[in-house]
Amino acid sequence: MRFLTLLFTCLVLPIYAYQKPFGQLQEEQKFNNYTIRVYRSDETGLGCFEILMSGKQVYFREGVIFKVGSSIQDDQIHMNPVKMGQNIMGDKQPDLVISELNGGNNSLCDYYIFQIGDTFRFIARIENTDGGEFKDLHGNGDLDLVTRDVLTFAGWHCAEVYNPDPTVILRYQNLKYRPDLEKMKQPAPTQTELQRMAAGFKAKFAGVVKDVEDDRWTAPHEMWGKMLDLIYSGNMRSAWELVDLSWPDNHPGKAVFLREFKKQLKKSPYYEAISQPVFQSDNVVKSTAYLPCQQEVSLVGTIQEQTFPGPPNYEDIKKGDEPEDYWILKLSEPVNVDEDPDFPAPGEDKQLTDVRGMQLNVDFAGGYKPFLKYLNKTVVVTGTLSKGFTVHHKTPVLIAVIRMKPAE
Repeated sequence: MRFLTLLFTCLVLPIYAYQKPFGQLQEEQKFNNYTIRVYRSDETGLGCFEILMSGKQVYFREGVIFKVGSSIQDDQIHMNPVKMGQNIMGDKQPDLVISELNGGNNSLCDYYIFQIGDTFRFIARIENTDGGEFKDLHGNGDLDLVTRDVLTFAGWHCAEVYNPDPTVILRYQNLKYRPDLEKMKQPAPTQTELQRMAAGFKAKFAGVVKDVEDDRWTAPHEMWGKMLDLIYSGNMRSAWELVDLSWPDNHPGKAVFLREFKKQLKKSPYYEAISQPVFQSDNVVKSTAYLPCQQEVSLVGTIQEQTFPGPPNYEDIKKGDEPEDYWILKLSEPVNVDEDPDFPAPGEDKQLTDVRGMQLNVDFAGGYKPFLKYLNKTVVVTGTLSKGFTVHHKTPVLIAVIRMKPAE
């Protein structure tokens, strides 16, 4: 029976297969018990990297050129790389960023994001960026990737050197890096600004050169480049108005241009997000609704266990404070939270915006044990919110759990 049980276990449990690196070691960095090594072969030009946890390989990948913590182009444009172990997702967990030159004609860069804390976890892959830069646009340690869409309109009716490349800002949301519409949104240009731009584009129509044999409209690439900037900043209405103001009355093909432009725009990997009516409205994309405290609400997020310094000083485990483990609900979407009517010092309480994590208060027999099956899973938590005010409250907002279920 022991033999059958052992055999069954071996059959059902995934076994990580070690893969031997190739090429010459190019880079090695360490953080706590993690080591990252990057290799490249001088003969083939191909490369690979491996991640070790406590000396054992936990991840391996082959590709072209890899680099730790930043894009391949960073050394040339003097950007600040993301350091190994730096938290970039706002959850106080150490992360690792690896970039890869993916070998395409446009020298595009892919990013691989890992969590390298007590548990190793692959977070996401961000494909086909121009390199870009990770920036703390929200001021909370949750880094966005500021990059550009360099593929959708590449070579579209113009030489490659003139390819339009509208800015895209990506943030980790709902288990994936998605457009951060709040930060991409920009004020619409005034009518005077639109007319000034249109006058310049209209003058270019006379000297524009046909770059594509079957071009049925021939318009200056600067015009549709500006259109894309407007659309990717939430001002699609202004983009269509710019065409109307710029297009000369005696120049044919306006309707054909608009039809082909819209068809190409829909090929963008970000089209579903940037075409949302709420983003293309005249309003800034930011929720003004505040969740109430001391009333039942339901929130979606991932349950994560985090360690905090405990007694005697609740300041620093390395200085002798006992470690204490708490469960935190990492929200799938940030929320705003209203003032707490039961806060012990009412004059000191205030509304909070962009709340991304909440400590779970569990008043059940066995504490967290009834909910162990939900740890590191995406769930719907129903409970009441309150504001933290003691050393035992590890987040500004807490949720007292009433019930919990898997997210659909």
